[in-house]
Amino acid sequence: MNKYIYGIILSICFSACTGVKTNKNEVNTENDSIITNETKDGLISNKDSLFFDTLQYSVLDTLPNREIFYIKESIDTEGEQNHDSTTLYLYKYENGESRLIDSTIIEGFNLSPLNDKPDCQWLDTCYILNDTTIAYSHKVSASNFSFEDHMSESRIDFIAVSPNSIRHVLSDDLNFYTCRKHISDHEDCEGTNKTFKTSDTKTNGYFDLVVTEYKWHEQINAESNEIIDGSSKKNSYLMKFKDGKYKKK
Repeated sequence: MNKYIYGIILSICFSACTGVKTNKNEVNTENDSIITNETKDGLISNKDSLFFDTLQYSVLDTLPNREIFYIKESIDTEGEQNHDSTTLYLYKYENGESRLIDSTIIEGFNLSPLNDKPDCQWLDTCYILNDTTIAYSHKVSASNFSFEDHMSESRIDFIAVSPNSIRHVLSDDLNFYTCRKHISDHEDCEGTNKTFKTSDTKTNGYFDLVVTEYKWHEQINAESNEIIDGSSKKNSYLMKFKDGKYKKK
């Protein structure tokens, strides 16, 4: 790869997640994906660049030690059509060359039980897990209005990257919504929303995650959309890093 392409890559790196890395990040579901250099269907639009195979380019960033890396995503298209298996590949980029560092296989990474074609995106929010490890958030959202209970949900996954490894360290619900229509003139609706941020405490060398959960319930007039009655509850808890995963305390 020539020096011109290397300069482009370097400039993208400094404009990616490195500008927002703190220990108090929260998920922002309104941000665009940090995927760059792609067309809408996931195909690479710039042929004269880093990417010469069919793997989907997902993340490009720099680690705390200033190493440039990128993640490529490969979906298993053989046999089953539901693409159960996804492989994430971690590459290191240095001196105009890239080499494979590590990979991880994740089952159901881009799937939802509510829809065959959910919306999947890498969020702009990054999380500093320790001095050498960054986590990138990936979201899967789907809805299904053919059920008696109209449902929408989204799930969040954390992909942790260090100089020598890529790991899937968390999978959790992010948002859930359901609304049931009754024969009477009202609907019962309820849902749960979660946010994640890193705390100042550590477990096994990784910052703990503070999860804030907001649960709500409403009765809505089906014709006027006026809220007849409602309630909500908010609570927080810690997730700690144990046995290679974040788990609820």
